[in-house]
Amino acid sequence: MDSLALSASAASGDSIALSADSTSAHRVAIHWEHPPGQGRPDLLLHASLSLALGLGVGLATEEPAAAAGAAISLGIAKEIIDPRFDKADLMADLVGAALAALITHWLDD
Repeated sequence: MDSLALSASAASGDSIALSADSTSAHRVAIHWEHPPGQGRPDLLLHASLSLALGLGVGLATEEPAAAAGAAISLGIAKEIIDPRFDKADLMADLVGAALAALITHWLDD
């Protein structure tokens, strides 16, 4: 199989397209589209990724501060390398980081 392509569309207008071929098997492009006024589905992705990363660090270190720090660091780094700094994305990252720290604290008790 020389190439792979996958496309899916949801009723809300979100779509994802994945493609890979034999020359670029490690390159996968993901593009999210949403119509104006339909909300920001990427904010949930930011929050959930920060939560997952922070919780992983928190479980490994048993330190809520480490959980929050790792997740916030990733969020800030991502926004710095993006062409446009987005405060809403960073706020979603902070929500995920705070939840990771809180869960780490609860599990530590």
